[in-house]
Amino acid sequence: GHIVTGSADSTARVWKPEEGKESYKLIQVLEGHSNWVCAVAVCSRTGHIVTGSYDRTARVWKPEEGKESYKLIQVLEGHSNYVLAVAVCSR
Repeated sequence: GHIVTGSADSTARVWKPEEGKESYKLIQVLEGHSNWVCAVAVCSRTGHIVTGSYDRTARVWKPEEGKESYKLIQVLEGHSNYVLAVAVCSR
């Protein structure tokens, strides 16, 4: 499956396995946070990605149907400090 990484460059990156190889290829850079992305989670049921950041927000990204890309669908605001952890429930 895909791997998602978060970085101090304020982005998350989505990687997919390369066919026939034991390596991964970058398929998308998720941009929008204004500070470090320090938490990521993927919902095993929907494929949604959730990112958490030092910018005090979490963002929800939805897989685009028929494409190997993700679309921002919601910014979760309200924290008064860094979002250091995110988790998803697959119910």
